[in-house]
Amino acid sequence: MTEPLPHLSGFAACLGAREAIRDAADPDLLAEATALHAADLRHYRRTDRDVVELATRSATRTLAAAATPPAAAVYTSDTFAGTPTKALRQVLDGTGLGDADGTVVGGRGCDNLWPALDAARSRLTGRAGVLVVTADRVDRGTRLNQDARTVMSDGAASCLVSLDSRGPAVRLRAGAALPVSPPPGAPPLLRARHHVTALRALSDRLFAEAGLAREGCTSVITSNVGLNVAQMFRSAVGGRDTALYRPRATDVGHCFAADGLHTLGLWLGEPGRAAGDVVLVVATSPHSCSLMLLEALTPGEVEVDA
Repeated sequence: MTEPLPHLSGFAACLGAREAIRDAADPDLLAEATALHAADLRHYRRTDRDVVELATRSATRTLAAAATPPAAAVYTSDTFAGTPTKALRQVLDGTGLGDADGTVVGGRGCDNLWPALDAARSRLTGRAGVLVVTADRVDRGTRLNQDARTVMSDGAASCLVSLDSRGPAVRLRAGAALPVSPPPGAPPLLRARHHVTALRALSDRLFAEAGLAREGCTSVITSNVGLNVAQMFRSAVGGRDTALYRPRATDVGHCFAADGLHTLGLWLGEPGRAAGDVVLVVATSPHSCSLMLLEALTPGEVEVDA
């Protein structure tokens, strides 16, 4: 018997305040401002809130859309203020899920989303869903990310993974990850090419697994990396007419693993979105990449931003 495919719904985000790259106090960021503007990036998000508060604010909005309280939660971050266990407990207690089965996923940087969704999928039982929330912020050092030609931002995003859903939702058709091992010290463009090779192989596998044609993919969502990098990723995984979808990159910057969930919610709420539309979400870190193939189940307006 084929296992039912999980739904993702209740998309929400909590982002820092918008600040212009050209007004940043970060000298490394200012030095690359012109190049970042050319890469379709003009702002980033900054906040003094800690990651737990960001996660809790986003998750609370997701839970408001849930038909029943989730039985489990998956929290992912790469910028823990304390221990992962303490952060998880604070998020669970802050959202009223103190009795839920919580787990932490991390270690893959901006590529934490698929491991978190996969962990949530494995915890699905009956009608009870699983909360997934990701949150990160830049606590020290520069916000400039040379590998991805982007600026790093502070923010959180969340969704509910379940076998049933109400309101706007997508169905997770397939997902997978691969390690990427560019040569040590390789320049950014060469590193990106290694990711392109891995993503192309991964997309072949996912489309075959889902029984879908590449040409039927409506959109490709990438993280809010530089435009040239995003276009390389789209060309690697999409069909000839597949559109690159990243409508808030200029305004938001790269919010670590939150980009995928945030942008997926925006995609689902686009006017004209139809049930059956297919989207491929791309996530990468310096040493890994992942793809998530999803299908619009119930399109509709999604109030993503907090």
